[in-house]
Amino acid sequence: LTFQRGGMTITLTHKPCADQKVLTILGLMSIDPKQPYAFYAGSIVWEKKAYAMCYAVNPANPSELYLVDESGDNGPLVLDAGKKAPGL
Repeated sequence: LTFQRGGMTITLTHKPCADQKVLTILGLMSIDPKQPYAFYAGSIVWEKKAYAMCYAVNPANPSELYLVDESGDNGPLVLDAGKKAPGL
């Protein structure tokens, strides 16, 4: 799933998060990437620069995601109505 949001191109996959930079950041944030739900791989392109990103899906609402990129930027993202993360 690829879409545009606020000048960014965001790509979501259903592959497990494997980017070592992002996994390290998750560890520093005291987030276990395997709990309470899985983090999946993705990417963000912002101002022509690509960043590795991983995201988790809110199990109560598959349209709500939490993103963490390799630079440490993180936060929630709500998908457009009717869209869900890949594999759900």
